[in-house]
Amino acid sequence: MSMDGMEVPKLAHILCLDMVGAFALHGFDNLIIVHHQSSKTSLVFDIGLEEVPKGGCISHPLFKTSLSCSDSLKAKVSYEFKLYSPSWVMFQPNFITDASIGVFASISLDPVEVENSVEDK
Repeated sequence: MSMDGMEVPKLAHILCLDMVGAFALHGFDNLIIVHHQSSKTSLVFDIGLEEVPKGGCISHPLFKTSLSCSDSLKAKVSYEFKLYSPSWVMFQPNFITDASIGVFASISLDPVEVENSVEDK
């Protein structure tokens, strides 16, 4: 993104998801996490990994995963709650809130989990 306020924004990346339904996004540096509500999965794309041709599509996520609650959040909430809930609201840079059950949480990446999930191709 340019610091020049007069420059028109340009399309930089297209993520081909091959899914339909409700999505939410989070970004961590070059990683874009696309949360898909109905499949209860999250796709992780690295937009800085490869050069994409103009109008091209980043069609292969690094990996597919599902969100899980941290032990500290589980200890604070005395009941089971649904992940990827329709009542979730996502806030940038990394927050999720579910007002229906009174939860406000943050998303974080575990570097060890990420390393174990990425295949060297």
